[in-house]
Amino acid sequence: MVYVIIKTFYPSHKEEEVSQVYQETFKKYPPDPSLSEHVVPVASRGTEKGIESMNIQKLKEGAFDEVSKRIMGAMTMYHKIEGFKYSVEVWSTLEEALALR
Repeated sequence: MVYVIIKTFYPSHKEEEVSQVYQETFKKYPPDPSLSEHVVPVASRGTEKGIESMNIQKLKEGAFDEVSKRIMGAMTMYHKIEGFKYSVEVWSTLEEALALR
């Protein structure tokens, strides 16, 4: 079972722009329960550098390629926002990681 963690970072004064793009990405890439389950749909916090948000998805078997395409497509929609940064992390369970040995 693969978990994908998407973290975003942006300056506080860009919140309105980010919100607008988020609505656009949600329409273009709506949640698809056949591909993943949102463990944490969106969690956010303010920091001294701006806003940090996180989304955690648990991927369905065989959905990695399609979910990756959707994530990259959605994240490119934010590129026009100055100061917006993101990271995508792929995690596995401990049992899966140990099985790879």
